[in-house]
Amino acid sequence: MIKDTEKPNVILKTLGEKGVNFIQTMEKNPHHFIDLLEKTDYLLGVHAENDSIVTARTQEHIEQGLTDVKYHPDARPAIAEIETVSRMIEFAHYYNKPIYLHHLSTKRSLELLS
Repeated sequence: MIKDTEKPNVILKTLGEKGVNFIQTMEKNPHHFIDLLEKTDYLLGVHAENDSIVTARTQEHIEQGLTDVKYHPDARPAIAEIETVSRMIEFAHYYNKPIYLHHLSTKRSLELLS
């Protein structure tokens, strides 16, 4: 996975030399993601969760002492996925490029894609 702190041009040169044509990203940094869309022909794979929503919800759970694994789904509300899927659809249309969305689990996300 490419980390948002890494420079896309350095990574892409290295990946290209190794024959890689797929990149998975969390899409935490929109500028980094846009660079990948604009400057490559790679298929981008995106983990379909809005990191800000999940991070905030996880922090709330930690502060409330809700750290057992049974609270994990609560820290990832459906809107975190739906928002990312909606945004990725717009990126795909705008840049006229496919984007692979990982781990879809909500009915609404599937409706958006149909």
